[in-house]
Amino acid sequence: MRIGNLTGAAALLGPALGAMFLLAACGQNADPAADETGTAIAEVETVGDAPVLASDLIIAEQTPTLEFRWRLVPEAAEYPTLFARLRAAALRDKAALETTARETAQARTEAGLEAIPVAHDQMFETVFENRALLNIRTEIFSDTGGAHPNHTLESIIWDRRDDRQVSLPDLFVNWPEVRDALSAAYCAKLDDMRAERRGGAALDGEFGTCPDLAAQHIALRGPRGMAPEGITVLFSPYAAGPYAEGAYEVEVDFDDAVRAALKARFQG
Repeated sequence: MRIGNLTGAAALLGPALGAMFLLAACGQNADPAADETGTAIAEVETVGDAPVLASDLIIAEQTPTLEFRWRLVPEAAEYPTLFARLRAAALRDKAALETTARETAQARTEAGLEAIPVAHDQMFETVFENRALLNIRTEIFSDTGGAHPNHTLESIIWDRRDDRQVSLPDLFVNWPEVRDALSAAYCAKLDDMRAERRGGAALDGEFGTCPDLAAQHIALRGPRGMAPEGITVLFSPYAAGPYAEGAYEVEVDFDDAVRAALKARFQG
């Protein structure tokens, strides 16, 4: 998979962030502050004592050997720990891929092959939020020149009050009972999805079992500002089936018993 050029970066970020990106890049007349060179600066949020600029939410590089894009939602900048963690991880990924890109380019040159850039494209979206929780989801597309590109799904549920990441069990007062109820529903749906993709054929081994719910990436579902009404269990390729089956996203609604077990402060 070859990631295209970065011309449409602002549009990919959504209207609000896209506008701020353009201000930071082009200096539109919106009476922003300016740096020493006169370039307009668009402040998004504040992390500690330092302003977070729209440009801080984007890491992008395009060279003959590497195409790297990372785009974070501005909501994450409200939380210094979350913002710093995600940006630091992106910079580590970029540094590692720069090494991979150099090695790949050298190997292809020595083999007399055309240079193909290593690609990494990661974007975030806010999928759920209320007064207590912020849930952002990320999709990562990468191609390092192997047999096929990779596609990874991840989710972060952030406790706004305690400024820390939480897991699905943290949200409920009686997790063992909730786990059993949600697992039964989620495993049945996963089996149905697998059967459809496999034409009714069954697979033995790890691709025939139902993975532990608590160990998966979970995205919350529900109207903004209200209590969560369900979950989406996210499986990257290879997590619930062979690569050819692709990613799985299994949606499960909360029943009355599960809703009642949700801790009061996470109700919204």
